[in-house]
Amino acid sequence: MSGGVSLKTAARKRLEATRYGFVLAHDAIFAAFAFWMAAVIVLPIPQFMEDAAVVTPFACFASVASVSISRMFGVFSTRWRLASLTDFISLIKSAVVLAIFLLLARQAFRYFHVDQLFLAELRVICLGAILTLGSQAGGRIAFRYYHFLRRRKAIRTRAEVTIFIGDVSESQGALRAAEQGMLSAHIVACLLPRGNRKARTIRTIPVLGTTDDLDYAVNQLAAGGQAVTSVLLSAGMLNRGEEAQALKRMARRLGLTLLKIETVAIGGRAEVRFEDFLFRRRRRIDHRPIGFFVSGRTLLITGGGGTIGGDIAMRAAAHGAALIVLLDIAELGLQTRLARLRQDYPSVEARAVLCNVRDATRLNALVARIRPDVLVHAAALKHVDLVEDNWQEAVCTNVFGTANVLEAAERAAVPAVVNISTDKAADPVGMLGFTKRAGEALVVEAAQRSRHRRYSVRFGNVLGSSGSVLEVFLAQIAAGGPITLTDPAVMRYFMSRDEAAELVLAAGSLTDDAPLYLLDMGDPILIRDLAIEVIEWAGFTPHEDIAIVTTGLRPGERLEEVLVSQGEMLSDTTIHGIAALQRPTSAPLDLHRLRDALEADDKAAVIAALALLPEERFRKQAVGA
Repeated sequence: MSGGVSLKTAARKRLEATRYGFVLAHDAIFAAFAFWMAAVIVLPIPQFMEDAAVVTPFACFASVASVSISRMFGVFSTRWRLASLTDFISLIKSAVVLAIFLLLARQAFRYFHVDQLFLAELRVICLGAILTLGSQAGGRIAFRYYHFLRRRKAIRTRAEVTIFIGDVSESQGALRAAEQGMLSAHIVACLLPRGNRKARTIRTIPVLGTTDDLDYAVNQLAAGGQAVTSVLLSAGMLNRGEEAQALKRMARRLGLTLLKIETVAIGGRAEVRFEDFLFRRRRRIDHRPIGFFVSGRTLLITGGGGTIGGDIAMRAAAHGAALIVLLDIAELGLQTRLARLRQDYPSVEARAVLCNVRDATRLNALVARIRPDVLVHAAALKHVDLVEDNWQEAVCTNVFGTANVLEAAERAAVPAVVNISTDKAADPVGMLGFTKRAGEALVVEAAQRSRHRRYSVRFGNVLGSSGSVLEVFLAQIAAGGPITLTDPAVMRYFMSRDEAAELVLAAGSLTDDAPLYLLDMGDPILIRDLAIEVIEWAGFTPHEDIAIVTTGLRPGERLEEVLVSQGEMLSDTTIHGIAALQRPTSAPLDLHRLRDALEADDKAAVIAALALLPEERFRKQAVGA
């Protein structure tokens, strides 16, 4: 892998050197030619013939001065196809400074009585600087125009015919990006938001009205032989509430694809940004604690092939981890995550091991061999309905698997173990909550016994994680509907994947030795509102194009999640977005009793063993199990 990266780096450096050499040679040759031509234009023929012996040396001197001054102004640092007004201003500055330098040089030559040199001619210096500016700028303009024509031809043959919708400044930015090849979209017209200042054209592209005129614009362009297939919305347009929703419905009625300027890449298609559905701004996170916790260290992540474990691995790599080992039993997920980690962070050593956390012998051997500085335990069975139907497997993985991880970490003296928990562990009502709460209890016990750091991080649903409600909704919409809700009143806490992964790692820098932390999830979201938002994002009308049906709560679910159990004490930490939870004292989890109940296939006895509270309460909850 490192060999391939080195070859690519070397090839890229050779290409950059070639490009730099070409630009330098172009500017030097044209500067020399410009001053030589200035002499031809300004001087009478007899005088030119008389001074011919010094014209070429002077032109070469001016050429060297020109490229040296241009380099000072950063003229060579920009690719020609991306040359902008700022680059041309730098060329103008370079030409002015060149003229001043040559005039000062002329005075110096006069001072040393070498008037025979051609530098004494004032008009040639001024005209030469002007011609140098023109020739150097002209080369860039010609190259950019050639690239623009070639790119426009390629876009017109491949990209969708698009109407851009946004204000004037956003339209200018999108059109400029399309011209430079950074946006693969054939924009043929623009529409402005309601109340925006009027404009006839933006960068030669016609403005055909406001968002209310989408139907008219599509018909006008079709009459001119341009069949529009999509609309491209600016970031500002997406925040215009009712107007944006009306526009999405109109686009859907016209059969147009909705693209978003935030997510359109070279392929010209929109991707899902799960953060768009959070109903709140993403929290700004101080990354310094993360770097303090993982930089230069070895991380072992169980469940590394899953969404949460994989995202934690990516965030750790971004903050300078030295070695990341992904451990999982799911081969495909493990291989996919490993490949992405190596591709995005080639400087970080990454490995993968196939292992089930329920296999204590192999797990002990692996942890002893890897000797991680940080062990993140994200392996778990987490889907409520599957866990409820297959509760025996959940107990084996979520409880005994966690116990195996903690034992292996203690044997290898791992400095820090982070257990990923869930809000369903707070006052649990189903097997997922019971097993994850038991996992938290095991970590608390381990923290009390160990000389090293052991703690859990509890948080709610993560948008975009494998099997999350948002992924289910998108799949149902793609199939034509309907979207299914368990209950219209169901509310859940959500956070983005990056936010969750970063806060989990940031908690590692805390020094208060709390055995359990809770991430700030914001306010709960009504799942029905989320369903409506996703349908409208896709350009459909809820209840008309896509039906929403209610199926009823499943076993182990409740209408509203809670984050803190009765008796737990919440306190602030030094990191915004992370709170410490103090659990009430309870009897240690009796794994022998739990194993006996599991072997007897007695669900009520298992729940009683997991709950760590008076058995009668949980036997009532297990009625009908």
